[in-house]
Amino acid sequence: MIKEIRSKFDMKTINLIHVFITGTLLACIGYKKDNTPKWKFYALGFMALMIPVLVYLPKKFSLKYWTTIQIAHYLIIMPGLLYIAYKQKFSDQIYDSICALGIGLAGYHGYKYYTRLNKK
Repeated sequence: MIKEIRSKFDMKTINLIHVFITGTLLACIGYKKDNTPKWKFYALGFMALMIPVLVYLPKKFSLKYWTTIQIAHYLIIMPGLLYIAYKQKFSDQIYDSICALGIGLAGYHGYKYYTRLNKK
């Protein structure tokens, strides 16, 4: 079942998910700070829990580009997003960092989507 789900998501779709869902959620949480509705934290937690479904677990350890991306999703990104979703209260500086992270994430993946779209 997981293979069927993964087969439906090409890199363009993954880029759009990062732009419109993950990046937007992070930017909104960082912008609204303590006034963020709880459902946004729950949605962020759900997105983190989808990482094992959508991101392949590397079969062997190496420092190749895609292997590093996959390992980072499991060891850094998923725990970080789950921590944000669980704690839900931060200092203003952390909220500002979360907002910047969301904007940066959306910008980077928007650029990657654009380059993939215009690839010949």
